[in-house]
Amino acid sequence: MEKSDYEPNQRAHYRLQYPLRERPLLVVGTSQYAVIELSEGGLRVQGNVSSEEIDGLLKLKDGTVCEVTGKVGRKLRDETVVINLEGVSFAVLMSEQRRLVSRYLRA
Repeated sequence: MEKSDYEPNQRAHYRLQYPLRERPLLVVGTSQYAVIELSEGGLRVQGNVSSEEIDGLLKLKDGTVCEVTGKVGRKLRDETVVINLEGVSFAVLMSEQRRLVSRYLRA
């Protein structure tokens, strides 16, 4: 099979997308940004991040706080910013997924 016939998903990490009411906050200095998507390797936030280097806190709705560091990867036209990040473990991500599923996908 040729490469053009099959394009596998190129993402290295699973991404968790947040409903508006459940978005965690990325706190960098005195600025706060709503997190739209989260993965072990990064996140996407709403807003204009002024710094290229990120050193801050990720505050989740369940009270979990993660110290994070990273760099702005790209700024998108929809006024969101993708940040390549370290500090979010797979366990934290899966805990968040379980919390969201139990809250929004009740049978």
